[in-house]
Amino acid sequence: MVDSKFIEEEKYLATVNKLIKNDIENTTLAHQKKSKEKLSFEDRQRGQHLLNNSMLNIMHNRIRILKTIAPSPYFGRIDFKEKNHNHPEKYYIGKANVWDDQYKLYVIDWRTPVAGMYYDNSIGKASYIAPEGEISGIIELKRQLIIENFVLKKALDVDLVGRDVILQEYLDVHANNRMKSIVSSIQKQQNQVIRYNSRDNLIVQGIAGSGKTSVALHRIAYLMYLFNTTNNSLVNSKQFMIIGPNPYFLNYISSVLPDLDVENAVQITLNDLVKKATSEKITVADPSKELQEYLNNDIKDDIIIENSFGFEKALDMYVNELMDYYLNSDIKYLNKVIFTKDYIASFLTGKNVKLLDNIASIQKRLISNVKNDIKSDFGKLEDFLTKEISCQIKELPQESKERISLFEKRDKIIEELKTGLADVIKEHFSLASKTVLQHYIRFITNIEKYLDLPGILKFKNETLKRLGKKNLSREDIGPMILLKSKLSSVSQYKDIIHIIIDEAQDLNLIEFKAIKNTFPNANFSIFGDLNQSIYSYRAVKDWDSVKTKVFDNKCQLFELNQSYRTTHEIMQEANKISKYLTGNISEEIVRHGDKVDYIKLSEDETVLHVKALIEENLAAGYKSMAIITKTEAEALRINRRLKDMGIVVPNITFEDKNYNGGICTIASSLVKGLEFDATILLDVNKENYKIEKDIDMKLLYVAMTRALHKTSIFYTNELPSILK
Repeated sequence: MVDSKFIEEEKYLATVNKLIKNDIENTTLAHQKKSKEKLSFEDRQRGQHLLNNSMLNIMHNRIRILKTIAPSPYFGRIDFKEKNHNHPEKYYIGKANVWDDQYKLYVIDWRTPVAGMYYDNSIGKASYIAPEGEISGIIELKRQLIIENFVLKKALDVDLVGRDVILQEYLDVHANNRMKSIVSSIQKQQNQVIRYNSRDNLIVQGIAGSGKTSVALHRIAYLMYLFNTTNNSLVNSKQFMIIGPNPYFLNYISSVLPDLDVENAVQITLNDLVKKATSEKITVADPSKELQEYLNNDIKDDIIIENSFGFEKALDMYVNELMDYYLNSDIKYLNKVIFTKDYIASFLTGKNVKLLDNIASIQKRLISNVKNDIKSDFGKLEDFLTKEISCQIKELPQESKERISLFEKRDKIIEELKTGLADVIKEHFSLASKTVLQHYIRFITNIEKYLDLPGILKFKNETLKRLGKKNLSREDIGPMILLKSKLSSVSQYKDIIHIIIDEAQDLNLIEFKAIKNTFPNANFSIFGDLNQSIYSYRAVKDWDSVKTKVFDNKCQLFELNQSYRTTHEIMQEANKISKYLTGNISEEIVRHGDKVDYIKLSEDETVLHVKALIEENLAAGYKSMAIITKTEAEALRINRRLKDMGIVVPNITFEDKNYNGGICTIASSLVKGLEFDATILLDVNKENYKIEKDIDMKLLYVAMTRALHKTSIFYTNELPSILK
């Protein structure tokens, strides 16, 4: 039977394919012609070369986008009839606009207001907000179109099949070494987060597999589009920042950025941010080692003290004390006031004035003032000294050494006075001229002055010993960045307008405060899952505290409570832990697969079975696999044993920057945010994952929610009771 809608869509696709091909050819020719243009001297004086460069960049970007979308130019269609209109308008929705030479749109960008209805609405009443106001009407048709390599594969009407069937096309795929765009499968809940008000901060609590990271990256793409279509000034992706948990996570997500046209977004970890913000050559400790110490019940004082609410107040006291000194101190030379405190204060008072930002300019200004003043004053002094000398040289020959010596003494007195005044000014500001690390060391040296807590002396001595070697613990990062933000601006990131923080459940309040203070003109989108808060002993306990103490309640909280990653069978097992931790379970898109395998074997037998299971999974088409252990030490041990058996795979550590897909061994603390076709969890014994320890349960929950299709759990003794 001939499918008329399929034929209709094939014809439309042929038209769009031709339009894109012609557009690429025409724009390429225009680019070549423009690049060969020779400009006269007068044209260059008028800035024509700058305009040409801008046009060349626009054409180059257009060609790149067209080539990217060409194999699959759109993925959906809605027929929308506006109120008081007789006929519906057809809208084909893709990653970018496609038009003919008369600028008639054949495909609209997924970020446009009208395209939002595709994600938010089914057949029936719908509306969208246009620049001229709300446009209401009826969606008469909603169709999913699957196009691969320029060919239409499927055309599914949403009113005829369920939402889960539509999603199945996108979920029933294999993972690889890179994150994928979800433009074609964004769900209503996700779309609300992506399109949320650009001028507000938001916090997104999203369960494992809810698409937090994908939503975060698509939000950048949407915000950039929004800014560039609604504001007078254009923005680019360099004005957006992504703060991620580690280098290989940032590498994992990097491939989706060009697909979303935001490839130049700044990607950074907190470890790198403290180095760049402070311009210090420092070493920051591996947080996974700190986690291991905690798992061994070796919690340190610095974790308790530096995360205390009083620590930020102590930093404020130090900065205020420093500022007070400069606001209330005259500059004197030989007991004579040369600059009053009020004059100095005039440079340091005002909105958002920061001490270190102004020190160099203040010193330069004061020294310049001294030089200007002494031109007249020292002229008088020179005349006076010359007269004094004249009395002594009346009888001396013109070229006598004594006569020359007297004049040299005169010049030396004047020069010493000039230099002395400049040195006094520099010395006055010497304290403020220290680096951020030097200020932090000075602060810690006098910590008892600002903070009275048990263990403060031990903390002080251990911290100073560490800082003296320019070694920072994870707990130093927040205070160091916060101190920097209070003393001076971070000039290299002054243009950042929006910041994404992913895996934010691992940050503490001081770290949130530090980031916000460092970027006072930016808005924030924060994504995390408290169920995956494996650093809960030092991280935030709830999002309300972030909302109130960091953002003064100027922040909206969203929840993504539906899991799209894994199968029903895997999620059922993971929900046992989720229910135990929070009393809640994850909603899921019903996609069935293999049951979770629980395999009891001795340690020696386990390695043999892991080898066999890897081969079995590869035969089943599962190319991406993670062998997950509780700790890095366990991951390294199994990695070496597999190597002895001829299976050589990478062992992922915190320092690694690249994740190249395939098979790997990895600790549960490092696997957050990643996904695999299949996972193999080792040593899931009740002694290793203690049910009474939240951190153990969270590590297990993280490990159990990584697989798209298959999870196998090995244990040697007895499973945690929660999984029985």
